[in-house]
Amino acid sequence: MATKRFASVFLQCTLFNKQFTEVEWSEEGVNLAFLTTANFQYLSQLSDFDTGTSECSFLMGWGEGNRAEFEAMNRVYATGRVAGRKPRSWPASLIQQQKRTGKSAWQVVSTGLVPPEVLKVIEALHTYYDANAAKLAAEFRRREAEQAAHERWLKDNPPIPRDTTVEYFPIRSSNAKSQAASAGQEGLKSRRS
Repeated sequence: MATKRFASVFLQCTLFNKQFTEVEWSEEGVNLAFLTTANFQYLSQLSDFDTGTSECSFLMGWGEGNRAEFEAMNRVYATGRVAGRKPRSWPASLIQQQKRTGKSAWQVVSTGLVPPEVLKVIEALHTYYDANAAKLAAEFRRREAEQAAHERWLKDNPPIPRDTTVEYFPIRSSNAKSQAASAGQEGLKSRRS
């Protein structure tokens, strides 16, 4: 009986020109990067994913970038100053493949070995994405619209600052009376002088 693999994975995702996502996958002992035509912003609410043989818990950070930012990072990778990253080109072939097949396409762009079980999870994520892309996109747009509406409401209805009462109680020790008496005596001596 095979045991199930459990992993906590941090994903750092950047959507470039709304055409593809660069994903940095980090889990204990595994660090890789891949480019994908799947919009990982749509997967931003996915916290757990079970393939049957692997169960992953995801924490995702994401942002957006443009081609100039992509090219700037590519120049940094070309210098060799970033370990584990090789220069990569704008993934026109991946974008064309998605247009031809109607399914997301991806490729690993980091150096080093990638465990086969991680590749299976990434493939399963893309299968899930392709099967649910329209629903995931609609949910993402709904969340973004709700967030924008909430921010507008807060701007029109700023929270009222409230007074804060801070209460504290000094800790009294068993010699508190003797400390207070000696402090009082010191105060009397300084007034008499």
